[in-house]
Amino acid sequence: MKKKLLLAFALLLTGFMAAACQTMSPFSRGGTVYPRDRVALAPGQHSGEWRGDDVRVDFKYSRNEHDLDISGAANFNSNITSNYSMLRDFQLSTIFTDQEGKVLGAQTLATNRGAFESTPFHSRIVLPPGTADISFGYQGIALGIGEDTGGANPTSFWECPVH
Repeated sequence: MKKKLLLAFALLLTGFMAAACQTMSPFSRGGTVYPRDRVALAPGQHSGEWRGDDVRVDFKYSRNEHDLDISGAANFNSNITSNYSMLRDFQLSTIFTDQEGKVLGAQTLATNRGAFESTPFHSRIVLPPGTADISFGYQGIALGIGEDTGGANPTSFWECPVH
């Protein structure tokens, strides 16, 4: 009896935590991405560039009706690389929207720790129904010189085009 009660409590707690994580995601479904931050997904093979304040994403993609094959690299701008010595964490995501910019979903494309090097990615993605455009978002923590062991003043940086 005690084991069943403990298991039920663990399942309930896991459910609450999963719901909280979905609610706190900066790329939550239902938000909106402005047209200036979106890239239209045309059928066939294409390439492009997306710029945030701290990161430039160079990408190529091939789209068919339901799938997206996307590759490229996230490159850090000089305002980050000139002022910080390393990354504690970095995550690049792609955000899927409909024609009006409503967020349909998101997926992590790449992560990085350590040096501010170009961060390559390649992913094959089943698109959410109704996807017309994509955008990109990122979040990271940069460390200054001498902070590589978790010292003072790590700096968070991010770009979240969802409003």
